[in-house]
Amino acid sequence: MTTAPATQSVTLLWNGNPSSDQVAGYRVYFGTASGSYSDSVVAGNVTSRTMTGLTNGVPYFFAITAYDAEGLESAFSAEVSYRPMVPDRPRIQTRVMPGGQIILSVQGTSGRFFFVEASEDLIGWTAIDVVLLPSAAALELTDPDATNFMRRFYRMRELFL
Repeated sequence: MTTAPATQSVTLLWNGNPSSDQVAGYRVYFGTASGSYSDSVVAGNVTSRTMTGLTNGVPYFFAITAYDAEGLESAFSAEVSYRPMVPDRPRIQTRVMPGGQIILSVQGTSGRFFFVEASEDLIGWTAIDVVLLPSAAALELTDPDATNFMRRFYRMRELFL
């Protein structure tokens, strides 16, 4: 099973100040409560900044100011928010039954279609089923050809309609 990183990043883009000849640069303010910016970083004289180290599931609020050569800052821009989330990755768990039959338990986002594929060598893949995950977001199916192979690998690929 693959796990998502504990932190993520987001890139902020903004329109430059119309009085750009007076702007020396921009500062990005951010925090975890709306209107309360506990931190800031100097972006320089650019109109984008990638913010890294954002914790999954925590809301972040951002606002930008412009500053001039003397360090005087403008009022805050409109606030934007972002909440990094752990991606919902599809996954397969296998159970080997007596006689070598393999039961696959597939999980992922409900209401989406997935190809369930099998391979002997991780190079050539064969679709063994197309599934629509139910509201429970998991179902079980049997690999009808599992007993015909010495080894078998499985993966899921989302089918975009």
